[in-house]
Amino acid sequence: MMTKEMEKTEDWANSLFEYVRVITPSEKTGTVHTLLEETLKEFQTRLDEKKIEVTREFERNLPETIVPDEHMRYILRSFLRYAINVMPPHGFLRFRTRSSVSGAAKEKMGFPVVGRAIEITTAFSAVMKRKEEPPAGLEMISNNNKEILKFQLWLLENVVRRNQGNLTFAVDKEKEEITIFMKFPIERRRVVCYQ
Repeated sequence: MMTKEMEKTEDWANSLFEYVRVITPSEKTGTVHTLLEETLKEFQTRLDEKKIEVTREFERNLPETIVPDEHMRYILRSFLRYAINVMPPHGFLRFRTRSSVSGAAKEKMGFPVVGRAIEITTAFSAVMKRKEEPPAGLEMISNNNKEILKFQLWLLENVVRRNQGNLTFAVDKEKEEITIFMKFPIERRRVVCYQ
């Protein structure tokens, strides 16, 4: 008799806890870092095969971005596919995230608006073609799939721009290093999710 009553009470308590968990929203935080870690885990085998050293420098409490999760996941996967194809064995891959405030204030309805953004900076080693000058880092190729790599990069840039982002390259020929800067607007609204 006592056991049946305890089971009923436990059932009732579990139902109540599950109900509270389902209806209680929590503030969405750390999405960019979470998606980046998921993507790195997904590509870990390929990174290990090439013995690529991955380092991270993440800003704490990075704000949320307006980019939907699926689009950000696609951007990060596309970038890693491109970088892994370009990187030589025993290379490196560095990630850095931070929030920034644009110095250029825009006028909107008579009030100055400062552009706040999230920056994802990635630097990685790449093998350059020695015979000719590479234009803006797009021709730093380590294999014969030049057209596929250009297409991957074009798709990546397209998705970044569609999400109001900006993507730029910096090439250091002496170090044989490419740095890609991605910048996305910060979500101004409070974003909540349900567990």
